[in-house]
Amino acid sequence: MNLQNLVIVALAATALLYFRPINNHSESLNVEQLILGGQHVITSNHRNAFVGGSSIATIEAQKLLDQSLHNKTRDVIARGERTSRSEIENEIYQRAVKEWSVEDAEALVWIVKRESSFNPSARNVNCLGLFQRNYPNFTSEERESYLQDVQGQIDDGFNYIKSRYGSPIKGKEFWERSGWY
Repeated sequence: MNLQNLVIVALAATALLYFRPINNHSESLNVEQLILGGQHVITSNHRNAFVGGSSIATIEAQKLLDQSLHNKTRDVIARGERTSRSEIENEIYQRAVKEWSVEDAEALVWIVKRESSFNPSARNVNCLGLFQRNYPNFTSEERESYLQDVQGQIDDGFNYIKSRYGSPIKGKEFWERSGWY
């Protein structure tokens, strides 16, 4: 099953599990259509009660979609498979939202984009990987191993930000003042 089909199934499941009629009747929700990439997620027999970005239904569907993409990306990274830069960016963003906040996630994405452009093989003298961590004492084998371990780089980068700055926002502020973090 490809990702688009998985998303459609997930959205349909969300509609059945989470969406309830907004009136007090005990009738069940009749989902007529799911629209991906449009202005709304579902249209129902309740006068489009769930249309719009602020509806509970849309929020729940987006959470499910985000979690599905996060889980897929995390699993691909954990298996050591080749990942695209957008998959890595998504993994970093979603994890940062869970550990800190949306604002911190945006700051962390900003840092990683400037440090490595989400390239886990990025090198600059002794600085390596996504977060351009400085490991001057690594052997060439250790460097290669580190560059192959995308999940390890993400874990290492998160630990570094936490221990040195406390949050990505503070790390970004330091980067803006100094040109490095």
